Parts: sequence; C-alpha cells; structure tokens
Amino acid sequence: MKKAASIFWVSLGLLLLLFTAACGPEENFSGDSPDPSYTGDPLFQSYYDSLGGQQTLGTFISDVIQKDGLDCQYTENALLCHDPQKRSDRGFSLYPLGRELQIADLQDGQRKPGDGAQTNNGFWVFSPFVEPAQKFGAGQPLSRYRHDYENQQTQQWFETVGFYTRFDDPTQQVYLLPYGRMACKAECGPGTIVPDLAIPQQRSSNPILEQTDRLQDARVLGRQLTDMYQAPDGYQQVVFENAVVYLEPTNNQIALRPLSQLLNLYSDLPGPQKHNRKDGMVFYPLSNGKGFHVPVDFDNFLNQTISGQDLAGNPISGVYTVSDTIARQNFENVAVEYHRDSPAEYRVRLAPIGRQYLEKFGQPAAPSQPPAPQPEAEPPAEPELEPQPAEPPQEIPQAPVPQEPEFAEPSEGGASGQLGFVYRSADEIQEGADFKVYLLVFDNMNLRPAKGVRARIELNVLGKTSTYEYKFQATNSYGWAAVVVPPLPDAADSNVVNYKICVEAPAGGTICKEDSFLVWNPR
Repeated sequence: MKKAASIFWVSLGLLLLLFTAACGPEENFSGDSPDPSYTGDPLFQSYYDSLGGQQTLGTFISDVIQKDGLDCQYTENALLCHDPQKRSDRGFSLYPLGRELQIADLQDGQRKPGDGAQTNNGFWVFSPFVEPAQKFGAGQPLSRYRHDYENQQTQQWFETVGFYTRFDDPTQQVYLLPYGRMACKAECGPGTIVPDLAIPQQRSSNPILEQTDRLQDARVLGRQLTDMYQAPDGYQQVVFENAVVYLEPTNNQIALRPLSQLLNLYSDLPGPQKHNRKDGMVFYPLSNGKGFHVPVDFDNFLNQTISGQDLAGNPISGVYTVSDTIARQNFENVAVEYHRDSPAEYRVRLAPIGRQYLEKFGQPAAPSQPPAPQPEAEPPAEPELEPQPAEPPQEIPQAPVPQEPEFAEPSEGGASGQLGFVYRSADEIQEGADFKVYLLVFDNMNLRPAKGVRARIELNVLGKTSTYEYKFQATNSYGWAAVVVPPLPDAADSNVVNYKICVEAPAGGTICKEDSFLVWNPR
C-alpha cells in the first residue's frame, strides 16, 4: 500500500505551451487611456486589421506623418508605414522603431533554457516569440530575452516590435511592448504617456541579473525589490521577493543568502531515511545517514527552476503546516510552499522570505554575516498542558509537524477511513517527568485537518506486565490534539517504555503506530 505522502502531493508537471495564435489583447502599461482624438487613416485600416487591430497594436496615437519618404501613423505599439511609390494595397511595413530607440544588448554566450531559435546576429529568440516574430516581420532581435521583475514580464526587443509574456500566465500569451508610445514625440502631442520600461543597453548591464536570466525559470524569484547594491560585507546583491541573490567575488558567480539563518526560520533535526520516491518523497542525506524527506513535487520544482540544491541549499526542516491550506519546507536559502487551493500551476512556489529580509534589515543595514548556526536548536515552544483537561485547548496551530511524517498502515481492526497522522514526542524523559505527545490528524486525500477525531495511547514498561491507557483530547479545528501522561509508577531510571498511539477512523477501524522512549535519572 502506498504511503499517504504519495496521495496528497499533487504532481504539477509545469507545461510550457508554445504560442500558436495571434498576440493577445494589448495591456496599458501606464494605466492611462490614450488620446481618443486620433483615428486610423483609411489607408492603413486593412493593414491594421490584418495584424490584429486595436487588440494587438493598440489605438492610433498620431495623425499620418512623413518619415523617411514613407506615409506613417503611430499606434501605441508600432509605427505603421506605407511606401507611396507602390499601390495602395501593397508597400506596407512596420517601421524599425527598435533601432530608433537605440536598443543594444550583449549577445548570448550560450544557449539557455527557453531558447527557441538563434538568429544570424547571435541572439537566441525566446520560444514563444518565434512564431509572432515571423508573423509581424519583427526583423532581427536587438536584445536577449530577459526577465523584467518590476513589471513581472519576460521581454525581448526586435527591430519593428517588441514582445513580452507575463510571469503569472502559464499559457505564455504573447503581447506587444508599447514601442509607439515610447518612440512617438512631437507627432503625438504632450498628452502621450511614456511607459516606464527599462530599454536594454550594454552600458547598464547588471552582472547579477545577467546570471539570473540564465536560470531555468528565474521568474520564481518573484519581483525585484532593489537594484544591485553593495551589502555591508562588500558583496553586490539584489533583493527579490523570494530570495536574496549576491555575487560571489571569488568566482563571479551568483549565490543565495542563507535566509533561513538570517530570519531564524523554523528548523528541525535530521533523521534516518524511511521513505522513497514510491512514497512521493526524495531523501536528502546530510550526515551520518540522516537527512530530510522532501516531497517529489518540491524536488522537481527546485530542479526545474533554480538548479535545485546548488542554489536552494540543504533542507533544514521537514514539511510542516503554516495554515489550513499551506504547507512549507525550509531550505538554507529559500522556503518552498504548497498552496492547496491555488491553481495547479502555482500550488508549489517559493515563500516571500526575500521581502521579509528587506522588511527586517532594510537595504543599507543588511547584516554582514549570518548568525551562528544552531544545529541543536529546539523547535518553537509548545503550550503547557495540564493532564487530561476537560476541554481541548482553543488553538495549538503553531506546533510544528515532525520533519519526517510516518504514515502508519491501518491495523487489522479495520479500514483507515483515509486518515493519516503524525505525532511529536520526546525520545527520552527524566525520571518523574510527564510524557507529552502532540498529534496531528488529517485527511490523506486533501491535506485538510481532521476535526473531532479521537485517539488513545497505550504504554507498557519493558519487562513489566502493567499496561496504561490514556485518551487524547478530540482533535481541534486545526487537527491537533495532545495528551500528558503522568509518571508511570513502575518506570524507573534506564527503563524503556513502549507505547502505541491509535487513531479511531470515522469509517471504522484504527490507525496505530508504535514507538518507545527512555526514562533516565541525571543524578
């Protein structure tokens, strides 16, 4: 029987769809409406319509003008021209505004993920832009395709038009950049709004962005929150929404700041391997045969976007819940989240800990070194519980899920009812101390917490005949329950206590898991 981990982690398989039709409706970069006083000249109407009309080229923003011996008229996204020496149904073209905008860029050194075709001037064309570039007669590319984090777009600038796709659109619908509004000057009047777009220039190259653009999918870093600046340790860095990227001076390569340490994110102790890919988990070994289990979808996501462990670093925790619908796992440099209620393409994503870094430290006051690692750090403090309270506590939402959930098989008593559970307890306790167990019960199929579920714990001191049974509180709305076992009368120093936790499934039967702890006396 497959473990529950393989049931509730939904495979994503992020599919990149190639552009197969005309460009989508144009977007307004500035948020302002264009001047409605201009209309298209009848000369250009058929040509304008053949290229997609207002939805693609935007509205007309000038009268007919003369340019290089051609009759031309500006739209928001292009300059339509006609050679008067040719018949009225021929001689149409788009003017090379890209040259006029003085677009220039460094050529690609090598092929990158997403490259579709290489032109004879050395630039690779982004795959979704190949077909529309042919349709519009875009000419030669004047830049590499690059990620504009401020506008959340992937852009590439050509001679006659420029293209972009939006980060949040998995279909990669292609739109036109507003060349017309950027290039039109006196012909369009003082009311024309020029969009705030960074035109690629060789002189303004950013070595960090040059390298992030070469990642498989740098869009997952989120919005760029700062320009490149020098941190107190002398390193150049850029803060993104989900990570902080700096330039390693020894090899001039990018790396990510250890935000888990800098922000003191939750960490856990590594444990032995208990699951594999058949269970929906990948084991990341750290040392001495111990490590962390990472859901397959998290592992695939990191490998398909930011080169996996090379940039993400090692996991420092297992998967734990941060809300009813969000699960998270912390790595040294990033945190990966699963959002159950999001569209399939965006269920797995990076958590916005780069923004958290900026809010905590600010741009000029970023710490020069991370705090010393705390491998033995205790997890967040749990609430103090009295033995067998009459009513369950109102909330125990912040108690972390153990780093490697063990989903027990149903016992012979009956079916599991599709429930799973994880628990957290000590491996050893001091003689005379209470033994506390924290329990999380959930629905295997959808990760929802299971409320109102009953459970019990049975204990037996190894070599003794007495058995003790205690009942957990019914699980609360977060799926949590707890029990405090008082000192067992026949448990003394160096005794091993075996125990079994059993959850009663609503459909009948029980799910049980056995474990043990050591009683010791420090004297």
